[in-house]
Amino acid sequence: MNNVVVKLGKINRKKAAVIGHERSGTHFLMNTLAYNFGYISAPWFNFDFELGINFHAPQAILNILKQMHDKPVLNILKSHHPIEFFRDFIDYFAEQFFIFYIYRDPRDVMVSNWKLINFYHAQGWDEGP
Repeated sequence: MNNVVVKLGKINRKKAAVIGHERSGTHFLMNTLAYNFGYISAPWFNFDFELGINFHAPQAILNILKQMHDKPVLNILKSHHPIEFFRDFIDYFAEQFFIFYIYRDPRDVMVSNWKLINFYHAQGWDEGP
């Protein structure tokens, strides 16, 4: 994946994946895993914005995961996909990764998103339509 310097840990160490809706605490959880368990929260594998990957095709995602097969990659994989997206290969995914799904009350997620958009708007950046 683009621009990620891969760091490896001890042999047989499972990788970590953090999945959750935007503004639900994904980076908080990533930083917690990095600080307490030796994973790397930056740079991370960003399963939301990497170019050249069809994130709507489960086979494309599985191919990326297989590139890290049995490698003790310390960089955290981050995704904002719904967990159902991984259904076709969840067994393989769970064999290779500790999967952390973070859930936050949707009302709080929307309030946080509203604040972020207004903050960026005040800085002159338009999130879009």
